Amino acid sequence: MGADSAGAALQAYLHRVESWRRTSVNRRIFAAMVTVGAGSLALKVASTGKDMVVAAHFGTSDAIDAFFIALTVPTFVIHVIAGSLPAALVPAYVRVREREGAAAAGRLLSGILGSVVVAAVAASALLAWSAPALLPVVGAWFDGEKLAMTRNLFLLLVPATLFGGITSLLSAILNAEERFALPSVTPMLAPVMAVVFLIAAVDRWGVYALGVGTLAGFALEAGILAGVLYRRRLLAAPSWRRWHPETRHVLSQYLPMVLGAAVMGSSPLIDQAMAATLGSGSVATLGYGSKVVAAALGVGVTAVTTAIFPHFSAMVATNDWAGVRQTLSTYSRLVLVGGVAMVLLVVAFSTPIVRLLFERGAFSEADTRAVAQVQALLALQIPFYVLGMIAVRLLSAMSGNRILMWISFGNFVVNIVGNYVFMRLWGVAGIALATSLVYVIATSVAYRCVIVRINRLSGAALAPARAAS
Repeated sequence: MGADSAGAALQAYLHRVESWRRTSVNRRIFAAMVTVGAGSLALKVASTGKDMVVAAHFGTSDAIDAFFIALTVPTFVIHVIAGSLPAALVPAYVRVREREGAAAAGRLLSGILGSVVVAAVAASALLAWSAPALLPVVGAWFDGEKLAMTRNLFLLLVPATLFGGITSLLSAILNAEERFALPSVTPMLAPVMAVVFLIAAVDRWGVYALGVGTLAGFALEAGILAGVLYRRRLLAAPSWRRWHPETRHVLSQYLPMVLGAAVMGSSPLIDQAMAATLGSGSVATLGYGSKVVAAALGVGVTAVTTAIFPHFSAMVATNDWAGVRQTLSTYSRLVLVGGVAMVLLVVAFSTPIVRLLFERGAFSEADTRAVAQVQALLALQIPFYVLGMIAVRLLSAMSGNRILMWISFGNFVVNIVGNYVFMRLWGVAGIALATSLVYVIATSVAYRCVIVRINRLSGAALAPARAAS
């Protein structure tokens, strides 16, 4: 009887220890969310300050038109090539670190860094080579002088592709090491350096001061992160000779992520192109209506997914499926409650928000009503978008990036069909509604795939133990 009581007490104690451990993980994730969220918010503030300085110097002149067009393509390439890399790399890096140690993880990082440098240099060279054919298409309405300025700025900004690729890789590794503060703060260097160069050199260089400052910010960010990783002995010189076996797995997961990112990255362009068929002002209405929602999603998604991804990767690497389920459930409930509250606030106060931000000068009361309707409909996506990104990160941690590629293709098709149907009924507001419905459907599909994959992988992990018994 005494032995039974002692056994029961031991079981209860072990249960409390396990509960505390899981709670501790959730506390670390929450602390990381606060850190990353604060950094993202600071970045939004810095970017807004830069936009105010740029507007004061250039207004809506041809020079700033040229700069924005010149920056669009490199930004898209960075998003597609570099933005997909953490999802493929972090799970493998954490898995190797947990099973083989820091030295093996460093060898994996070295091989991937070499591949990133080669890919980014090749992409930069391809962009520079294609500029004479590409820019007349992107800036089809520009006259000769304005197009020449766009080409010069484009060639100046092309190296940002290289620095952006390196930065994305180094930030991902610091996040995998649960070092969230520095990667969340360093993106402010681009807008800050742009303002510094504008103030110092705009009279001599004109809009080129903005280009040089932006590029300097990208380069400085990559240099600082590389220095920190080198001092922590997490970074060696790029190498192609001693690739870790996991390198091929990372690259095999990376390709479908690139394809998916390219498809999904084109959706806003599709929305704008379809809005353009609805008449004058429709594209601007859609653009203004997306500002607040995009800012909220930018802070929320970055905070949640950046903080949770390394922990998902570690739990998958150690086959801690109970921890995966518990963390997924905890943060899904948290995001759902917070997201629904945000939707209610934006919908209830959509008109006052638009009036406060935009209604002055040429922006009329009628514009406010149209933009507020679009903003309210776009806000419906908020909880589903964030929940979907949690599912995306977990699928990446479970090497399910091919699933994500097919979900991206499905989103692309649903978006076009939804736009076509709803814009015929409600105009530009229908495009906003279609966008929100895309994320409702995509999140439902992604969560279904997550549950199926967790059940399959956890069953496979338990199979040897069952066979032995």
